[in-house]
Amino acid sequence: MQQFEDAVGRRTAIDQEQATLLVELNKMKGQIHNFEEARQGVQKKIEDAATSHLEPQSNKNHYTKKLEDETTKVEANEAITKQLQEFMNWTSSAEEYCERVEYPRKVDVVERTLESIQKVLKEREHRHGAMVDEMTIEVNNVKAVLDSVEKELRSLAE
Repeated sequence: MQQFEDAVGRRTAIDQEQATLLVELNKMKGQIHNFEEARQGVQKKIEDAATSHLEPQSNKNHYTKKLEDETTKVEANEAITKQLQEFMNWTSSAEEYCERVEYPRKVDVVERTLESIQKVLKEREHRHGAMVDEMTIEVNNVKAVLDSVEKELRSLAE
């Protein structure tokens, strides 16, 4: 019996010690749980802050790229508009010299004609040893000299 009482006494002491340890364990688990909740709250705030920081940056990059794309389109349209305006100016200047002749030729026909004319002009340059522009300038200079000599002759004849 003595043995039984000793065993019960030890068991009671162990149970009391275990009860205090269980209270401490539960207190620690509560602290760990509170810490985890606080950590998750802070982590959520950090993620939200990072997201709120990245979203405007992403929007800025998106709209910057969109602006560049639209600027490129505008520049292309302006170039087309400028070319069209030059064509209209050229057409109006050409119509001052003569009436417009509607002759719908295909592009390849016009290119072949242009190439053949350029070949003929180059052959003429080789034969005459001068370019057509140079010959035109020379003819204009000689004509100016001729006109001045004719004026002098008229003034001498009077």
